[in-house]
Amino acid sequence: MTARVLAFPAQQPAASTPLRLVHSPRADSRGPDGAGGSPFTARRRYSLSDMIRLCGLDEYERRTAIDHLRLYARQNGLPLPRNVRVHRGRTITGPDAIGSRSMWDALAVDAWLDNPQPPQGGGAVSRPANDRCPPLPAPRRADMADRARQLAGAGR
Repeated sequence: MTARVLAFPAQQPAASTPLRLVHSPRADSRGPDGAGGSPFTARRRYSLSDMIRLCGLDEYERRTAIDHLRLYARQNGLPLPRNVRVHRGRTITGPDAIGSRSMWDALAVDAWLDNPQPPQGGGAVSRPANDRCPPLPAPRRADMADRARQLAGAGR
């Protein structure tokens, strides 16, 4: 196999002409990290892909990773996305607002990653205080404790 390299003529700039950097208006309107606004007011944002990577959910499918992020938001206090999610004409709020187009404030997420909160309610989703069931009466609790002792003794 043989090849022939052809030299194409190109106009060379004059040596006395200084080089000038050309910026597009779109690039100038964005901050140094690609977020909107000036470089001083720009806030970084994390997309869903960034959140999946930061939370170590790379090995999961995208739908499962979204479910995990929703659990983190419910139980561990993961910051909610900055943008809203609209489904069938309704605005979705809370942890269910996490979806494929969600964008998080990077400063809030970084602070959460530095000090993650332990799961609330022993790993279960915690409810507001007014939504909890009242405690059982003392006689019923004593009866349940006796039954638990009997079951524990039967296993010996």
